[in-house]
Amino acid sequence: MAEPSNLWCGMAGYEPGNGQYWKSGWEMTGSCFGTLTLTDSPLFEVLSNEGGCPAEYEYGGVTYEEDSRVSKGLFVFQCKPWPWSQHCSQTGYAPGVDTITEYWKQAWILIVTCSGRKAQSSSPNFVSLQNLGGCPDAQGSGSRSSFTDSS
Repeated sequence: MAEPSNLWCGMAGYEPGNGQYWKSGWEMTGSCFGTLTLTDSPLFEVLSNEGGCPAEYEYGGVTYEEDSRVSKGLFVFQCKPWPWSQHCSQTGYAPGVDTITEYWKQAWILIVTCSGRKAQSSSPNFVSLQNLGGCPDAQGSGSRSSFTDSS
């Protein structure tokens, strides 16, 4: 039952099916017989922390492939293998433990937690080559193991 009637559920005289006032706090929805056996407590797997987070998942415009890793919040997700990987770039399958639907589980695997951003690698250094003013007219002959210059 909804509030305020549910506030009576745990009080004396309101025991379901027995108490004098039970119908004020409980609603009969069906019947059953026998007993249920208790199950073991669920086992929860603790996710390891890999340190810095990979790039944040981007909606649209980015193509994610099998084994792509992204972060969303402090969680790291990995794109599942084909054929499920075809959904990794689709907005409706965006990874996230806080999403309304669980479609993301069809495309992504929650693998670890992370904290902060991974350090960016430095920009590559390019060596400027001397401009020779064009290509030579004659090319030498040769193979993969030897070369003969014709000039």
